[in-house]
Amino acid sequence: MEKKNRQNERDFRNGRDAWLLMLRSLREFKKDALLAPVTVMGEVVFEALIPYEIALLVNEVKDGCGLDRILHYSGILLLMALCALGCGYVAGITCARASCGFARNLRQDVFCQIQEFSFGNIDRFSSASLVTRLTTDIQNIGTLDFPYAIHVTPGGYITEGVQVGMTYNELKAICPSLEGATLDGGTFGPTAWINIDGNAWGIEFDVSQADRERLDMTVGVVVDLSELNPKSTLGYYISSLS
Repeated sequence: MEKKNRQNERDFRNGRDAWLLMLRSLREFKKDALLAPVTVMGEVVFEALIPYEIALLVNEVKDGCGLDRILHYSGILLLMALCALGCGYVAGITCARASCGFARNLRQDVFCQIQEFSFGNIDRFSSASLVTRLTTDIQNIGTLDFPYAIHVTPGGYITEGVQVGMTYNELKAICPSLEGATLDGGTFGPTAWINIDGNAWGIEFDVSQADRERLDMTVGVVVDLSELNPKSTLGYYISSLS
């Protein structure tokens, strides 16, 4: 249990460091990124106060107030509505600028990093996978539309005895539900789905483009990787966030 807790703490630190690294791409959009949540909270506050002011107006009317009090509360309600509208307008602009600007800078930073890749790295990730990371993945990050919630990197434990970094045959001996790997046509490479504690986990394996062609791996076709026996490089849990 203590070993698993240490691993969970290490995974949390890795995830935090990854986000801090990505936040460097905000650069000139830091002001918009800070202003967006402030204006959203302002809009929520004004919208929450409007019913309260309406209740006060109803009580005044029940007590037989004059027209001057009704106009007084009407002016306050109109002012609150305009403030809520203004906060919502600014929030929409700042959210759009911050998210799109962040995605643009992040795409540029990732592209510059890819230019420093060796031929071995290009062969490992494949051109199609890198293009997906530059397009769909960054778009998802910019809009916070994640189709998965948990990532486990090499060295991390998914559950007791199941660790990312184990080979295909080692995982197959532990997890009877592992029947083969397939390409999904998206971000991830050859992925095998296994059932762990009632949850479906995707395990990505390190298979070069040459081996994929030799095994005739295509999207949606399950292929047994026992002969190749590649190492797992990523574990991810599909959630309902998308």
